Amino acid sequence: MSSCDGAKWSALVSSKAWTTHLSDTDGRDKALRTVQYACKIARTHPNAGVVARFLQLESALSLARQAFRLGKWVNIISKQHKMTQDEGPLLEALAALGDLGIFCFFILDNITFCIRSGLVKGDRNRMMSRAAKCWVLSATSNLTAACLRLYRVYTEKSQDADRTRLHRKKKALLLSAIRFLCDDIVAISLSRTTPLSTGLVGACGVLSSLIQSYNLWPKRLIA
Repeated sequence: MSSCDGAKWSALVSSKAWTTHLSDTDGRDKALRTVQYACKIARTHPNAGVVARFLQLESALSLARQAFRLGKWVNIISKQHKMTQDEGPLLEALAALGDLGIFCFFILDNITFCIRSGLVKGDRNRMMSRAAKCWVLSATSNLTAACLRLYRVYTEKSQDADRTRLHRKKKALLLSAIRFLCDDIVAISLSRTTPLSTGLVGACGVLSSLIQSYNLWPKRLIA
């Protein structure tokens, strides 16, 4: 490893980088989400006692993250007001569907939290399933949009000076596509009466969370 790479790695794992990342609401949420879905992977352990302990931790993290998401649908409205990018009618329609899906997810997720906390009466599982279906809509729309953008970038002709920029763009779009694919699998599992494999859902949740943490990481500290 070169001295330059060593310096970047030291900055990446420095306490300053972690403090900056975890002081952000989204960064903290993704850290908790990583542990939550890692618990799902751990629940594939054959020992019933180990499974029970990790299930308790997973439930506690799930409830905590749900509390943090209260009112988060306001961010989607704010995002819509700030949107100015023109990418054509198809990508704009997919972006609108993605935002609509996640907006409805947050609303229904907030209601689920209220039911779960005993503030209101209702069928928690049914409400959670409806929220998950909205998440499926959002993740599928965003996955389709990421794949279309990736296709456009790969078919785009560039000069030598643009190669670095295009390489970074391809990397970012590929990570986005993988993230939304993982989110789609997690959301589909939540929307089903019979969930998908616990290990598969856990692995997808961890990978999606790590990609989002990477995107949120304070890159100015490792530039």
